[in-house]
Amino acid sequence: MNRIDYSLLRTRNNKLKKKAKLAMEVWNLDQNDTKGWVKEKGEFMLGLCEQCIGDSLNSRQKSSIDRCVRKLYIDIARSREKYIPIMSDFYDLLLQQPEEEAKDIALSLELFVNGSLNIFNHQTNVDVDNRFTVYGIRDLGAELSQITMLVMMGSIQQRIIENGKKGKATWLYIDEFHVLLNSEYSAKYL
Repeated sequence: MNRIDYSLLRTRNNKLKKKAKLAMEVWNLDQNDTKGWVKEKGEFMLGLCEQCIGDSLNSRQKSSIDRCVRKLYIDIARSREKYIPIMSDFYDLLLQQPEEEAKDIALSLELFVNGSLNIFNHQTNVDVDNRFTVYGIRDLGAELSQITMLVMMGSIQQRIIENGKKGKATWLYIDEFHVLLNSEYSAKYL
């Protein structure tokens, strides 16, 4: 299964590596989104963009984000050549939108797409199907910590769902739990 990957991950004894999974089988996408995957990605991107902007999104911004996410994944569903999108694919679609709000969102994402904090704009090189997965977020700067916690919690949620479908129990241990409660989005996931 190929995955969309956007956060920091440490597995077993590996050093801190870029990205963690947000699973989606783009090869099984359908144009009507019968499995709700596009909706899930839309909700995730709303949260991610809100974290990047640093303020609540208005309805026009939400509409622009949703339109771009739907276009991105529906175009993949229609395409003969499937691929796993990365942040710059979403960013480019935002820049193509006619509304100024979309361009403002793209500007807020630029640091994380083309700038010095672009760790989320790559395909993964980490195998997250290990028996133990450890997320190390201690050394992240202030700009990355909120976004990474959002991505990390989404990844954990997806893993729990996947394991549940297979009848597997998932054990989640969180050291310094209070840090996650400092973020509105990670607190909502918990």
